[in-house]
Amino acid sequence: MATRLNIFAIAVFVCMTAFGPVSQAQSISSTPSTKQQLSTIIFAGLGGGVLGLSTLSFYGRPQDRLENIGVGFAIGIIIGVSYTTYQAATRSYVDAPPVEPELQLAGESRFQQAISQQDALKLGWNWSF
Repeated sequence: MATRLNIFAIAVFVCMTAFGPVSQAQSISSTPSTKQQLSTIIFAGLGGGVLGLSTLSFYGRPQDRLENIGVGFAIGIIIGVSYTTYQAATRSYVDAPPVEPELQLAGESRFQQAISQQDALKLGWNWSF
């Protein structure tokens, strides 16, 4: 059990140092596309699988511990998903793509039409004792 905890701690440490803000500071694009996010998740999973594979050399019978590869892959996927989710959630609205003016005006005019309609459904309640 202690070796699995050590493996997990090492995998978390490696993933946190590999995908830190220093490596993102050198990125040209500040808004990653879906393809970039999927590649981050897949490569994190593959990196975790490789880390799980590298632990097999510490056992006398490595064929009894092949689940380390799957556990490492799963931990890598979880870390990759967590990272891309954090990256998408903390993106500022300044980086968001601009809305085309035609679409923005069309949305506003529909809203104004809905407000100005006289035959709109009126909701309310009545209390009587």
